Amino acid sequence: MKLKWKVSSKIMVAIMISSAALAAVIGSIALYQASKVIQKSALNNLKSSAESYANEFSITTAKVESVLDSYISSLSASLDLDSVDKNQHYLRTYQEEILVPLTKKFAESTEGILGVYFDIDPSITPDLSAEESVYGAWLLDKNLTGSIVREDLEIKKNFYPGNEKMQWYYAPFLKKKGVWSKPYKDIYTGYYMISYNKPVIIDDVLIGVAGIDIIFEDIMTMVESVKLFETGHAFLLDEDLDFIVYPQMNVTTEWENQNLSNFNDSIYESLYLKMRKESSGIDEIGGGYNQSFVGFAQMNNGFVVGIEVKSSEVLEELNKVRSIIDIIILVGILLAAIAAYMLGKFISKPVERLGKMIKRMMHFDFSSGINDIQLVNTETDSGRMIVELSKVRDSVNHSMMMLRSNSHLIHNEGEKLEKAIVNSMAILERMELLYEIDYRVNSINEDIHLEKDLIQEVQKILQEINYINDQNIKITDIYKTD
Repeated sequence: MKLKWKVSSKIMVAIMISSAALAAVIGSIALYQASKVIQKSALNNLKSSAESYANEFSITTAKVESVLDSYISSLSASLDLDSVDKNQHYLRTYQEEILVPLTKKFAESTEGILGVYFDIDPSITPDLSAEESVYGAWLLDKNLTGSIVREDLEIKKNFYPGNEKMQWYYAPFLKKKGVWSKPYKDIYTGYYMISYNKPVIIDDVLIGVAGIDIIFEDIMTMVESVKLFETGHAFLLDEDLDFIVYPQMNVTTEWENQNLSNFNDSIYESLYLKMRKESSGIDEIGGGYNQSFVGFAQMNNGFVVGIEVKSSEVLEELNKVRSIIDIIILVGILLAAIAAYMLGKFISKPVERLGKMIKRMMHFDFSSGINDIQLVNTETDSGRMIVELSKVRDSVNHSMMMLRSNSHLIHNEGEKLEKAIVNSMAILERMELLYEIDYRVNSINEDIHLEKDLIQEVQKILQEINYINDQNIKITDIYKTD
């Protein structure tokens, strides 16, 4: 059986579908725009966090670099290069009377450092044998108690560019700038440390290399203390983008083989390329559940601070907004359904009323027992149609009632006429009897026959009238009127 839809149902479904489509389109646009704004904001915050931590960590490295620059300036001002060339004993005297006290002063006055040192280049000390320690000074807080002690320097024969253990000395000289070392375990102190070394050059002559040691655990603790969201963590890279600090590594790891470009199945390769071009930025790595965002920023010394956070955590706020928008869409559709129901009822009421009126008329019901005009708003188009149709119905109803009333009158008058004819016939019959008694009354007899013929003709006409009237009554009985 074919399903028949009410007008109100059709209107309601049409409005609901339109509202749902509109809500979906608007919701999708809003979600897309919100996603862009929130994601951009989240990633910018991640980048800003990396820059903020880079600036924070740079305070420590900047302090070390500043102290070493001051120390080198003092060395340059206190060292008489002419006396070095002319007096072979000058450097020994300079070491004991000026250099050691100056170095000790810097070591004692600078908080957070392990030691300060200056090694004078062996090339300007021909008076030393290969087994003797080079001139210079190394002042160290060996036990981290604040008690500064003097340590012995490297022997002269160890100073040659091919010695891997002496790269702390030759790397700064070759690069003509200060160089931060990778974390290492010092064989003299047993501490894991990191050093900043810088060449001391006077009049284009390499006088030596000065440096400051700081405990590596201090930097590692700062980096490892960074926590973002639930699983976000920080890592630290050197100028070559080799890892210095990473959660999965410890101080005993072989750092030399842990470059960003080939680390962890090379998932950081795109990040590596971006870090080579930019001083700060954002990159997306991995995929699926392990997909992450990495914000990075360069420190003042060339090191790079990275902050890695899972995408799901960075975009958690976006997911909340998505849920809220989904709820708003569903609520909007629900409200649209309610509005559609009420509007459908309002719009369809006169249409359905009009349909019922037409259906009643099709079944010859022209009665005005139901006042359709009072049930609808006559200001609408459909309401005005109902008013006009009600007028037609009332006109037909009135005509049928008049026709029925006239038919009854004709029927009543016909009955009277029929009785009169019956009475006339009775009188004629009596007159015929009298005629038979007195057959001589010829003229009367003729009149009687004429009257009888006339009455029969009237009877015939009356029968036709009654037949027509019966047909009218049958027709009016079909229609339902007031």
